[in-house]
Amino acid sequence: MQNPSPNINSGSKPAKFFKNKDAAYEAAIRNKITLPAKTSSIITLRYLQDVFLGTEYSLLNKDTKVVNCATPPKKEILIQYVKEELTKKNEKRTFSVDKSHTPDVIYLVTLLGSLNPKHPIFAKDYVPDPKDRGRAGRKAEIEVPENYTEPALGVFKTGLPSHLLYNPPSKSKKAKARQPDEESKVEYH
Repeated sequence: MQNPSPNINSGSKPAKFFKNKDAAYEAAIRNKITLPAKTSSIITLRYLQDVFLGTEYSLLNKDTKVVNCATPPKKEILIQYVKEELTKKNEKRTFSVDKSHTPDVIYLVTLLGSLNPKHPIFAKDYVPDPKDRGRAGRKAEIEVPENYTEPALGVFKTGLPSHLLYNPPSKSKKAKARQPDEESKVEYH
């Protein structure tokens, strides 16, 4: 893929073209460059400048392939997979990611799917190792002995402070204000 922004030559400094990160991000989107979410920590003015200069790896929207991955692995593992795929393709541009500047998981899955749609994480039967799952894939497993429930209430009572257990909090003033008074109730016949 060629430099996504032919209007900016590599000898110029893009900082003078953009007022701030938001302007650079919007310009990249207008130029049909696929980017991580605007809130990702990797989205900095320096990163966006490198994307425009063609030194940082990015895809154009037309080169982006969306491949489903129901349960992606952790972000760190996805970054490793993307770097491996770029190495296989002998990509000259960098994919500079550090611990404090990372793209979001959706972008990494899209990027990996565009580089290798047949990667094992896109298989129907793929389930990451429990230790390799990201926050969305984690499941908490707890053991609850039978004596921790009271059949009449059907709720867990352990771990609650006693003042909440026996005296639940009253309704807020706003909730009380929304309830109609006895006088304002309308009877229908």
